[in-house]
Amino acid sequence: MRTRIVEKFKYNNFLQKAREFYDEMNEAHAAKRWNAVGLNGIHCAISCCDAVTVYFLGKRSAGERHEEVVKLLQQIKDVDEKVIKQRIVQILDVLRSKTRVEYHAEVFSEKEAGMIVKQTKRVYEWTTGLLK
Repeated sequence: MRTRIVEKFKYNNFLQKAREFYDEMNEAHAAKRWNAVGLNGIHCAISCCDAVTVYFLGKRSAGERHEEVVKLLQQIKDVDEKVIKQRIVQILDVLRSKTRVEYHAEVFSEKEAGMIVKQTKRVYEWTTGLLK
């Protein structure tokens, strides 16, 4: 697993990115722009993961596949293991949509966008609550 060392105080930069992607996701959802919902939700989840791993471990995933962040999240010892496992399921639900929304010829559906909003909200609220 490839990682990058990041100074702990920079977790807040990833949190800011997550906040912006989260807000854009919600605006896109209200405007029924389903593809934009998908992309912003995915990037919000990735930024949340980076914020959490930088805060607790001083590093973030630099692998080819975004799903590799799960291995880093599992290394965090200062957060309830059961909660981490729940968030990992939600994060993976969001990340599995990345290839479809970015590269496939089909457009993202309202139903898929709704799932992204639901799971991303859980990840985002957990992250912001954890890193207060």
